Amino acid sequence: MARTTKEVPKTVLVESVTCDRCTSVIPPGHRHSCHMCRKDICKKCLTYDPNDHGDYPDAYCTKCWELGASYHSERIRLESEMDAKLDILHVEWMANCNKRGT
Repeated sequence: MARTTKEVPKTVLVESVTCDRCTSVIPPGHRHSCHMCRKDICKKCLTYDPNDHGDYPDAYCTKCWELGASYHSERIRLESEMDAKLDILHVEWMANCNKRGT
């Protein structure tokens, strides 16, 4: 049996994603979605909440972040108030545990 080889053209599909804000092409592995509008955004159109110190902070497109300017200070105030209440609750819980000798 004779064997022959022949070159066959191969079609490769490559996904190309464009930024929904500036229409630039987003390189693979660099696509983010806005936490508010869910649009695909590139690094240039991306911002993070500077008060979010978690491992995976929420990403926002610059447009949504700017639209939320009037809400940022109120959200920070509420988060601070809640943190203070949680601290008090934690101290009470710890005191109760220590009082019972656990």
